[in-house]
Formats: sequence, structure tokens, C-alpha cells
Amino acid sequence: GSEMRIKDRPSEAAPLRRSLFFYRGLCLQKLGQHDDATTSILDAIDAGLRPETSEEALVVSRTLLLSDRASDAIPILEAITLNRINPDAEVWAILGRAHLISDTPALALSAFNESLLIDSEQAEVLALRGALLRKIGDLEGALADYTRAHELIPSSPVLSYEKGPVLLQLGRLTDAEGLLQVAARNPGS
Repeated sequence: GSEMRIKDRPSEAAPLRRSLFFYRGLCLQKLGQHDDATTSILDAIDAGLRPETSEEALVVSRTLLLSDRASDAIPILEAITLNRINPDAEVWAILGRAHLISDTPALALSAFNESLLIDSEQAEVLALRGALLRKIGDLEGALADYTRAHELIPSSPVLSYEKGPVLLQLGRLTDAEGLLQVAARNPGS
């Protein structure tokens, strides 16, 4: 019904079409119809939508990341951060994720650092940065990030498990064994 009418609009109505797809997607998200919402937002992007606010950019970027289109999200997020359109911690964190997916670890690390400068209490971003630091060989940095993330979410077996191998690599076998046993006992918490 209404979707066909949106797509059938004449080409001079393209800006309207992009907006209709985008806001239809937002409405569908609020209704819990996530697959249809994603399709509608992707239709808006593919029709040439360019986010004008930080909030729109976050919606578009999240949708692109969930649709395995990280490389399409990066320029949108970079535009927000470079143009200083109030980039908040979440914008930087999503940019970090996009760079991580796109295998540009130095840029991911930079974005995670910016995110944590704005809000240092983000356990998930600390864990992502910890994984990245471990991957590039900064075990002390990784341990510090995992430790802080674990302090923020002490009940997380995932964080216990992630911290364990770093402790092993650092030669702290007793600490590692204790953490890994905790993680093994609480896999679904």
C-alpha cells in the first residue's frame, strides 16, 4: 500500500521520498517492527538521504552497521565529528565500531579514546578498546580497560572471560585461573 506509493512518486519528489522512508522507518522501530524499519531506513539511505542532525546520523549509522555496511557509516559519522555537530560519546563509539569492522584499528582506537574522554563510564566501549589493545599487544592497557569495565559491570561473565586471557599472557596465572573459573560457572549471567 503506502510503501508502493512512496516509491512511485516522481523523481522531483526524491527529497520527500527520502524523508518519508526515513521517518516511516523510525515509526516502525517504535512499533517494534525492526526488520521493516531497517528496510525503510536503508531505502532512505539508498535514495540519497544525508542525515542533518546527530540523532539522525546515529539512527542511520546503527542501521548501516547492523546491515554489514560499516564502510557506508564511516563517512556519515566522520562528518558529524569533523563538523563538530555535537558529537557525543555514542557517535564516537559507533564510529569506533565501524572502524573495527572495517579493519582500521588505529582509527577505531582513536574513536574509542574520544568516546571515553566524553564519558569514561562506558563498560562496552572499555571492553571494545581492551580487545583492540590486546590485539595490538598493549596487554597492560587491555587489562586496565577490562578491569574498569568489570568494575562497572561486576556480574558480567563475558568481561571475566575477556580479562582472563590477558592475565594469562601477562603471566598472572593464579588471577587468570580464578577469573576463568568464575566465568565458567556463570556463562549465561
